[in-house]
Amino acid sequence: MKTAMLNKYFNTPHESGLGKTLYQFNGLLVLTFFILTFLVWGGTGYSAGIMLLLSPLALFVKDRPLQITKEHYLIILAFSLMFVAHASAIYRGNSAAEITDLDQPMRFILIIPIFLYLKKVGFNQTWFWLGIYLAGLICGWQSIAYTAGEYGTRVSGPFNPIIWGDIGLVFCLVIGVKIHHLIKNKPQTLIPKYIELSTAAISLIAASIGVILSGSRGAWLTVILLALLFLTIAFVTLPKRISLAFTSVMIICSVLAYAYIPTVNVRINQVINELSSFELTSSNRSSTGLRLQMWYTSIIAFQESPIIGLGKSGLTELEKRLVNEDKINNWVVTESSQQHSDLFDMLAKSGALGVLILIFFYYSTMKAGSALIPPYSSTIVMTTLAYIGFGLTNTIFIGMNGTMFFLVFTVFTIVAGEREVTSK
Repeated sequence: MKTAMLNKYFNTPHESGLGKTLYQFNGLLVLTFFILTFLVWGGTGYSAGIMLLLSPLALFVKDRPLQITKEHYLIILAFSLMFVAHASAIYRGNSAAEITDLDQPMRFILIIPIFLYLKKVGFNQTWFWLGIYLAGLICGWQSIAYTAGEYGTRVSGPFNPIIWGDIGLVFCLVIGVKIHHLIKNKPQTLIPKYIELSTAAISLIAASIGVILSGSRGAWLTVILLALLFLTIAFVTLPKRISLAFTSVMIICSVLAYAYIPTVNVRINQVINELSSFELTSSNRSSTGLRLQMWYTSIIAFQESPIIGLGKSGLTELEKRLVNEDKINNWVVTESSQQHSDLFDMLAKSGALGVLILIFFYYSTMKAGSALIPPYSSTIVMTTLAYIGFGLTNTIFIGMNGTMFFLVFTVFTIVAGEREVTSK
């Protein structure tokens, strides 16, 4: 039993010493990625950075073929187009732009050699799921430890609480997918099914605590949108009685959360108050008010340049002009590095072309996921749907942690979810 367990964690499809070494080391880097996600700022980038440095070594691994499918070419094209869209938005019309401004867009390009490296060398899937379970537990633990901040009820951890809640929700969804897979299918691991189910359930609860304590209304809105999607599917595919039961449970849970969880109550009341007192030209610097004014500005930018947008510099000039015309307040200009929505940010800076690139990016990830084995296929789809939801009210692909987590996690899932290719 002990030998079989060691083989499960340390088996390798490689025959060469270099291939075996890199394969095992990659597993540890995957595990490290998940452990560091909620522990340190930028924890989502360390493992990827090391893999980038190791990627040239894949050229010397001869005993495992590099298999690239049309789905892989599609997602590589999507990565490249996202780089072009973000980089052109920074440089277009901005004579003061420097090479360091490419830091954020370059992540879409640098993930490509990491992807190809992992496709060639691979890693043990066991570390992938162990890391996810640990990340869920760390999310809950850190959330409780760091609950402080503006209202005394939100996470004040290593990075922005909005992204904290968003990433925490991804872990909730992924672990939920895994639990469903474990219940439905006979386990193919040496770990007893009830032990893995118990571990997954505890990790799911811990990650859920992180989502709640984050106070991230974008994550909560995504939960609602996903719930409505699932309910729609349920009413089509399941008996009406079961669908109504699901609906009742969701309504009851929502009411109880609002009534008894201070973070939920405070954050929902805040958005209600901000909406009721909102005026377009108000000097009140409210979270909801700023978002609405940014989105209004994005629509004006789209009207002025519908095909390619205004770029970052042109958007800033538009915001200043609208402030001078008393159409928006000056807080929008001071926060204008992003539009608090991936959709509106692309619309303003890159126009309809940018929005099409964003849609193609989402499509390519789900297309790549559709070719994977369960539960990895559902993992990719759920993660992408969650990021679409986050992107409605926040610019996930402008910041460090949100961007790196999606890119690295997507690549890890694609590699882990493909059927093992051996030298034979």
